Amino acid sequence: MEIDDIAVNARGFRRRRGLSQEQVAAAAGFDVSLISSLERGRTVLPSSSLERVAEALGVTASALRRPARPGPSDVDAAS
Repeated sequence: MEIDDIAVNARGFRRRRGLSQEQVAAAAGFDVSLISSLERGRTVLPSSSLERVAEALGVTASALRRPARPGPSDVDAAS
Protein backbone atom coordinates (compact mmCIF):
# COMPACT_ATOMS: atom_id res chain seq x y z
CA MET A 1 0.00 0.00 0.00
CA GLU A 2 1.44 3.37 -1.01
CA ILE A 3 0.79 5.15 2.31
CA ASP A 4 2.82 2.50 4.15
CA ASP A 5 5.61 2.79 1.58
CA ILE A 6 5.70 6.56 1.97
CA ALA A 7 5.78 6.23 5.76
CA VAL A 8 8.68 3.74 5.78
CA ASN A 9 10.60 5.62 3.09
CA ALA A 10 10.17 9.05 4.70
CA ARG A 11 11.34 7.76 8.07
CA GLY A 12 14.25 5.89 6.47
CA PHE A 13 15.47 8.83 4.40
CA ARG A 14 15.20 11.15 7.40
CA ARG A 15 17.15 8.82 9.68
CA ARG A 16 19.85 8.11 7.09
CA ARG A 17 20.39 11.84 6.68
CA GLY A 18 20.57 12.36 10.44
CA LEU A 19 17.62 14.75 10.46
CA SER A 20 15.04 15.18 13.18
CA GLN A 21 11.33 15.39 12.45
CA GLU A 22 11.55 19.02 13.60
CA GLN A 23 14.21 19.80 10.99
CA VAL A 24 12.21 18.19 8.19
CA ALA A 25 9.04 19.97 9.30
CA ALA A 26 10.79 23.35 9.39
CA ALA A 27 12.40 22.83 5.97
CA ALA A 28 9.09 21.75 4.43
CA GLY A 29 7.06 24.46 6.17
CA PHE A 30 4.88 22.06 8.17
CA ASP A 31 4.19 21.33 11.81
CA VAL A 32 6.19 18.47 13.29
CA SER A 33 2.94 16.63 14.08
CA LEU A 34 2.27 16.29 10.35
CA ILE A 35 5.70 14.74 9.73
CA SER A 36 5.18 12.37 12.66
CA SER A 37 1.77 11.39 11.32
CA LEU A 38 3.19 10.88 7.82
CA GLU A 39 5.93 8.59 9.16
CA ARG A 40 3.34 6.53 11.03
CA GLY A 41 1.18 6.12 7.92
CA ARG A 42 -1.67 8.12 9.43
CA THR A 43 -1.67 11.02 6.96
CA VAL A 44 -2.11 11.16 3.21
CA LEU A 45 -0.60 14.29 1.72
CA PRO A 46 -1.55 15.93 -1.55
CA SER A 47 1.18 15.73 -4.20
CA SER A 48 2.29 19.33 -3.69
CA SER A 49 2.83 18.75 0.04
CA LEU A 50 4.60 15.45 -0.55
CA GLU A 51 6.94 17.29 -2.94
CA ARG A 52 7.81 19.74 -0.15
CA VAL A 53 8.59 16.90 2.27
CA ALA A 54 10.66 15.13 -0.38
CA GLU A 55 12.63 18.32 -1.06
CA ALA A 56 13.29 18.74 2.67
CA LEU A 57 14.64 15.16 2.69
CA GLY A 58 16.75 15.72 -0.43
CA VAL A 59 14.88 13.15 -2.52
CA THR A 60 12.14 13.09 -5.14
CA ALA A 61 8.50 12.44 -4.36
CA SER A 62 8.73 9.31 -6.51
CA ALA A 63 11.49 8.02 -4.19
CA LEU A 64 9.05 8.38 -1.29
CA ARG A 65 6.37 6.46 -3.21
CA ARG A 66 8.58 3.49 -4.15
CA PRO A 67 7.71 0.13 -2.65
CA ALA A 68 9.55 0.10 0.66
CA ARG A 69 11.77 -2.56 2.11
CA PRO A 70 11.77 -1.89 5.83
CA GLY A 71 15.14 -2.06 7.52
CA PRO A 72 15.64 -3.75 10.90
CA SER A 73 14.98 -0.54 12.84
CA ASP A 74 11.74 0.05 10.91
CA VAL A 75 10.51 -3.46 11.67
CA ASP A 76 11.41 -3.07 15.35
CA ALA A 77 9.59 0.28 15.52
CA ALA A 78 6.44 -1.23 14.02
CA SER A 79 6.33 -4.07 16.55
